[in-house]
Amino acid sequence: DRLYLVWGGITVLAVLGLAIRHDWMREMSWQLLLATVVVAFIGYIGYNLDFIQFQSRYLFTALIPIAALLVRGWYGILPRTWFAVAVAVVLVGLNAYALVRVLMPGFAPTA
Repeated sequence: DRLYLVWGGITVLAVLGLAIRHDWMREMSWQLLLATVVVAFIGYIGYNLDFIQFQSRYLFTALIPIAALLVRGWYGILPRTWFAVAVAVVLVGLNAYALVRVLMPGFAPTA
């Protein structure tokens, strides 16, 4: 689906931003967020090696740190003056697409 390609591209852009501008790693708060994500993934992998239950609910503890790291990555790759505008336009566009092309057809009454 094209929506997954768009989300994947946005994620790759954020990871590139984290890798290119890695000065953020000097701050203890970012190190703590990254450590939270790593520990959550280790726990998720360890649990799934014992029990076959591939459920993303076990990653809820890493949800906010992942979001914060994604935003930090976008901030690192986009020009400062365009950051807020670019993020707002992309997210509003994706939300509109998801509403019109995914949710509305999925919940449309059947004849």
